[in-house]
Amino acid sequence: MAGASFQIDLGEVESAAKLIRSMLDDLEGPANHLESVVKQVQKSVYGTDLLGKALNGSSSSVGGVAEHQQQVLEGIRSYLANSGAMAANLLQMVSSHRLTDDQNSQDLNKVLRDGGSGSAPKPAPVVAPTPVVAPTPVKDQDPGYVPPEAPKLDYNHPNPVFPMPHAGGGGPHRSEI
Repeated sequence: MAGASFQIDLGEVESAAKLIRSMLDDLEGPANHLESVVKQVQKSVYGTDLLGKALNGSSSSVGGVAEHQQQVLEGIRSYLANSGAMAANLLQMVSSHRLTDDQNSQDLNKVLRDGGSGSAPKPAPVVAPTPVVAPTPVKDQDPGYVPPEAPKLDYNHPNPVFPMPHAGGGGPHRSEI
């Protein structure tokens, strides 16, 4: 099925997909309860005072609590749907791999049973590949992402021509500004 350096344990994948599906089934009830609670809350519940207006989102451009609750609920529903599709895809992959493995096993057994006699299908004739012509570049075409040039980092080295000032402090020429 895979290569010698990479093996997929179909049993583990199938088990994980069924576990994901089971967990999603467990989350469906709480998600439905949350949805019913979110839909019951009306904007009038928050009142018309300053706090109520703030909770309704009238003082900001990002919306109120009810809108955010609806967005969260939509995100949860999207997560559940995507996770369900992933579990279904994993189960489909396992099924497909098992069918392929069974077919390969049957074909191998047939070859071994026939002992390599002439009953095996003949290979298809080899056809010379057609030459590939490289496309000519089009001028004034967007090159896509072009990485910036590397920075030149030679600006932090001291110049040996100028002596470095003596470190110290004070003395008779000290400024008292």
